[in-house]
Amino acid sequence: MGVLDEDRAMHGYEDEADCNFAFCLVILHAFAIIAVGVAVDKIVNAGATKVMFRGISAGIIAAVVGLYMYDLRIPDFSYGPAIDSLNLVCVLLLVVGSEVYHRVSLQDATFETVYPEIEDFYDDG
Repeated sequence: MGVLDEDRAMHGYEDEADCNFAFCLVILHAFAIIAVGVAVDKIVNAGATKVMFRGISAGIIAAVVGLYMYDLRIPDFSYGPAIDSLNLVCVLLLVVGSEVYHRVSLQDATFETVYPEIEDFYDDG
C-alpha cells in the first residue's frame, strides 16, 4: 500500500519487505485451502482417516524442517544447541503424541453439520 518507509523496508527486517507477486501468492493460498478441503472430504468419505493423520504428521515434520532450514540462514537468531534441542524434543513429542492418539480406534470421522433449508431462515415458528 506504500505506507512502509523505504529505509525500513530495505533494512528493518531480515528479508527485504517486497510485495512482488503478492496477488499470485494470495490466489495460490486460496486454491491451496480449497484443495486441502477437497482432499480431506475425499479422504473422510473413503474412510481412510489414517492416511489423513499420517499426512498431518508428515506436514508437521516438513514445516519444522523448512523453518529450521530458514532459521539456519539468519545468524542473529541462533540461540544455541540447548534451544535447538528443545525444539527437536517438542517436535518429536508432538509427532509421537499425534501418532499414539490416532492409533486408538476412533469412530470414523463424519461431517455432522446440517445446513438449514433456505425457506427456514425467516421461519418464526
